[in-house]
Amino acid sequence: MEQDQEILETQLEPILKYFNDETVIEIMLKADGSVIVESFKTGMHVVPERIEEPQKEIIARILAHQEEKKILFQNYSMGAKFHGCRVHLITPPVSPDGTVINFRIPPRLNPTLDDYVANGLLVPEQAEYLREIVAARKNIVICGGTGSGKTTLLRALLLLIPDDCERHIYVVEDNQEINLKHIRNKTQIKTIDQIYTYQQAVRDALRMRPDSIIFGELRDGSAYDLLKAWNTGHSGGFCTIHANSASEAVDRLVQLAEEQVMNASKQMIVSAKKTKPKSCGKKSITSAISLSALSASFPSRLRTCRKP
Repeated sequence: MEQDQEILETQLEPILKYFNDETVIEIMLKADGSVIVESFKTGMHVVPERIEEPQKEIIARILAHQEEKKILFQNYSMGAKFHGCRVHLITPPVSPDGTVINFRIPPRLNPTLDDYVANGLLVPEQAEYLREIVAARKNIVICGGTGSGKTTLLRALLLLIPDDCERHIYVVEDNQEINLKHIRNKTQIKTIDQIYTYQQAVRDALRMRPDSIIFGELRDGSAYDLLKAWNTGHSGGFCTIHANSASEAVDRLVQLAEEQVMNASKQMIVSAKKTKPKSCGKKSITSAISLSALSASFPSRLRTCRKP
């Protein structure tokens, strides 16, 4: 394994500096040998370095070996890990022009809500509203497209949670990106493909006396189990989901829940309070949905946080 890492780093040596840059969030090795880097500072851009096909083939085979898979006739695409990065690669003939490899790098900077305001991504009223719903222990869903900053916003909101030993925070994710170093009373669980699923993790969580349940990303029928937990006394939870708007996130939650139970009712999802995206150059802030349990004390309503 150590030898594999050395070989990987040798093949990636021309672009290792980008892995060490705290502002970089994605590195893409394209089929033609070009390299595209996305960072908070410069957005997505082509860099002068190149990783040619022979190098990419070696990288792909070593990553496959580490995952105990073979890139032969049966595996033309696969996910892997490299130094904490999520990696996905596709090889010929599925990618006819050459191997493509994407490295998704977990955010290493921890911006606060004050940083969002200072950079024009939120107005003060929006930041204050988010502080209020976190303090009120609302269940919050953060939505947006790929690379829109869902996890980064999630990390900013989690910094608002006080270190209260009387509150047990239970975290479930497939790739460890959520930083809760300031919280002592926490349990962090990592799912494993085909071995330990999100659904199992939620059901186990309910036996571990959680006060708040945090999901890295909702993407399957485990949404049903999470919503049931959120609607039965587990407040102050968070998750992220792929959706283009706060209202679409509610529909997406229902779709995912119905993967497990048909006709899952929207009544499970009561209060949708959204923060509208505010464009800032090539970036926009993701929408935030506050969800609370169905009860007389939380009537269904929609509130939009906007600049007056």
